[in-house]
Amino acid sequence: MRETPTIAAISTPLSVGAIGLVRLSGPEAVAIAGRVFRPIGRRTLETVPGYSAIYGHAVTGEEVLDEVVVFLYRAPRSYTGEDVVEFSCHGGPYLLQRVLRALLDAGVIDELSVVLAPVIDGGDGAALAGALRAAVFKELCARETT
Repeated sequence: MRETPTIAAISTPLSVGAIGLVRLSGPEAVAIAGRVFRPIGRRTLETVPGYSAIYGHAVTGEEVLDEVVVFLYRAPRSYTGEDVVEFSCHGGPYLLQRVLRALLDAGVIDELSVVLAPVIDGGDGAALAGALRAAVFKELCARETT
């Protein structure tokens, strides 16, 4: 039996807005989110119960990407039945893409590549997902600057 991957995706429209969500779901969601999230205070993702929110920063290495509120939903009491972590970020495609990229670099799998993999006969779903995401991001950035 194949292990369920931990996946992530931007869960709000890729447009300018006050808040945007990046959601992780899967058996490694808490551990992977912990590589990108730096809490402010003593509470950590590992120590809080489900249905909790923690304030802190999304980071990549030493660089702070954004101030975020992270919501934690523990299995089996989440809508996927798995551990779910949501990064509530400032809105806009640029920050959301940067937080998603940090999570991908930390070990999560792009949800779009999981969806596309069976559609591509012998191809690479991750490569196509990356190309599609880059094209959409380029178009959205062009719209924001006009």
